[in-house]
Amino acid sequence: MKTAAMTFLLLCLSVGAQAQQLMKFAHDEAFDADKAPRVGIEVEMSGLRTKEIALIVQKKIGGEIQIVPNEYGVPEYHLQKSAIGRVVVKPEDNGSSAIGNLEEAYEKTLITEIVTDPIHYADVEKLQKAMDALKASGAKGTADGLAVSIQVNVEIAQGDRSKATPQEIIDLIKTYLSPENRKDIAATYQVPEFRRKYLGDFSPGFMKLINQPHYNPTWREFYNDFMYRQGAEVMGIEGAWKSPISQVKKEVMYKLHAEGFDKILPVMKWNYLRLSSMMMYMMPQDPLSKFLVETTWFKGYPLFENREPNNNFNVVKAVRETLGLKRLSETVGFFRVNHPEDYQKFLSIKARACSAVFAGH
Repeated sequence: MKTAAMTFLLLCLSVGAQAQQLMKFAHDEAFDADKAPRVGIEVEMSGLRTKEIALIVQKKIGGEIQIVPNEYGVPEYHLQKSAIGRVVVKPEDNGSSAIGNLEEAYEKTLITEIVTDPIHYADVEKLQKAMDALKASGAKGTADGLAVSIQVNVEIAQGDRSKATPQEIIDLIKTYLSPENRKDIAATYQVPEFRRKYLGDFSPGFMKLINQPHYNPTWREFYNDFMYRQGAEVMGIEGAWKSPISQVKKEVMYKLHAEGFDKILPVMKWNYLRLSSMMMYMMPQDPLSKFLVETTWFKGYPLFENREPNNNFNVVKAVRETLGLKRLSETVGFFRVNHPEDYQKFLSIKARACSAVFAGH
């Protein structure tokens, strides 16, 4: 028992003290399967039809296929009772429903999306077997010139509103979007030009605000800043950050009703990290949340979404990197790639946790 416990401790403490690549450090050292929150996975691909994809996935994780017709004429395939729960295989509909002809768009591209319910990390490893099989069967990803991705939706505070805090979101944003970290993350993911229009930073005004040292908002204040003031800035409304919030709200809602929600997509969806779902979850009764839900394009969920990874069919890597980065920001706060003291702080906390586990053996 002592030998096994000592081996565990040595493995636990064998960390990369000179780690310089943020995402590699997140993947190798910060990720912890035992502490990993649930994730929902979305994988976009082409090269195979929806039915073919559903059958290949079924061979790897089991389950029963239910064919679900829809208004666009391209059926969805819902895999029920699989080894990882429900999995939906459907035509990718971002942008297509707006022109009312998803069937035509699908026949041109065959872009299909695999969507899981929230799953544990052990289930991500099971899903990886299906990804390997799809790639071997001719499925095409980003490297084939397609604007497709792996999207990792990470559950926050197990959906408990009383435990979620604006500060953990702020630390995550700063860790992911600070200029020094962005350089490293961009080098890791190497997103091609044809995908970049679907990604981006938050607005300059919002980033300036959250980097102020004494910014400590309530959820109500954070929602107003993220959704309304940032939305107003993106839509070109004068006085976005100076006018009274009541005036900003009126102007944002007027513009959305008059011109449509596409005006606010750079805030709601086209980000490296999508956070609008979490905001709507925390403030479901806000008029803007209700407006967005009524479009049927948006829903409030207790999560953030990493939308940056290309689809290279490696969901395990994308999940480990995303969850590792989340753990760094949870543990250290704003984690900075070029600051050795931030690595040391995390490693010290990790070492103490390992020692506590070792002492319990």
